[in-house]
Amino acid sequence: MRATLLTDRARTADLLNQISSALAPEINARYRLYCLGPDVGNLLMWAHYADNHRGVCLEFDLRNDVLCGALRCQYLQEFPFMKIYENSDEANLLILLAKSGVWSYEREYRLVAQERVAAVKGADTLMTDQSFLQLPPEALRAVIVGCQADYDNIRAFVQRVAPRVKVKRAVRVPNRYQLAIEE
Repeated sequence: MRATLLTDRARTADLLNQISSALAPEINARYRLYCLGPDVGNLLMWAHYADNHRGVCLEFDLRNDVLCGALRCQYLQEFPFMKIYENSDEANLLILLAKSGVWSYEREYRLVAQERVAAVKGADTLMTDQSFLQLPPEALRAVIVGCQADYDNIRAFVQRVAPRVKVKRAVRVPNRYQLAIEE
């Protein structure tokens, strides 16, 4: 069979596609990604991820064991290869950290966790339960309300459920394509 796989490119490509197709559902069942970005004033991020400035941005204190483990995304022009012959989380983590180069303006970081029911036994990674990752209570520092959002309603909600969390507001800077964050 080895000689056949080495000489029959179509058969080899078909086998690799079958393996890839089988791995995708396994990866989706096992891993959870929590995506973070360092720039709270990024106009495109607000447009894409906060319902065109009608949502919120969560500001975290990174000085805790969970969030300090965030890994920088890799922006690539081609899909990364998963090295199925290596039994190494590090070697295969790139597939979970890769994004197209067109998204590089995001400067994204990701927390990679495993869903507890699908995790590899003995895995030394963050664990989620039903896709939820438990963060330390002090991790959430502020909620930043988008410039098109209902500030008063969101502020009242945050004060009711998390009174120690600050509520800030994103506001448009006059005559500039820029946001300012106000306390």
